[in-house]
Amino acid sequence: MLSPIRDLMHQMPFMPFVIHTTDGRHITVPTTDHVAISGKFSVVVTHDDGRIDYLPALHLAGVSIEPSSAAA
Repeated sequence: MLSPIRDLMHQMPFMPFVIHTTDGRHITVPTTDHVAISGKFSVVVTHDDGRIDYLPALHLAGVSIEPSSAAA
């Protein structure tokens, strides 16, 4: 599941996307500055309000493009 996230991170032009987790969370990635892949095992998403989500690769269920971004 890391490969699709890596592809979206490097897509030009960048389009915000949402990471879906196995526990039902939906984490929005608004810019490339908000996301990093840590080795082969996790994704780190930072938020403007200071929160940080550490997402183990085993708990990633999917990714999707933000609907408002896809229409632009």
